[in-house]
Amino acid sequence: MFRRRDVDGTLHTAPAPIAIRSLLYKTMIPWSRLYTLQLGRWLATILIELGRDGPTHTTIPDIPYFGDFFQWLTAEDSFLKARKDLGKI
Repeated sequence: MFRRRDVDGTLHTAPAPIAIRSLLYKTMIPWSRLYTLQLGRWLATILIELGRDGPTHTTIPDIPYFGDFFQWLTAEDSFLKARKDLGKI
């Protein structure tokens, strides 16, 4: 007997839908991870650029440089797609 609960809560008991869902999720998860981390990349790029430009402005000199913390988010798409554990960066 096969039992697998889908993301939306649907229970599947036949092997064919379970296999289809497993293949779908194996294909979908790296792309969803990439698209989620691209939002972080956008924010990291803004913070890094502000940190580079901040000290040159006399009106806002206290902007810290976040490049050391967020540099990994500016990596290639293949790196972001392959990440499985963000705690081991």
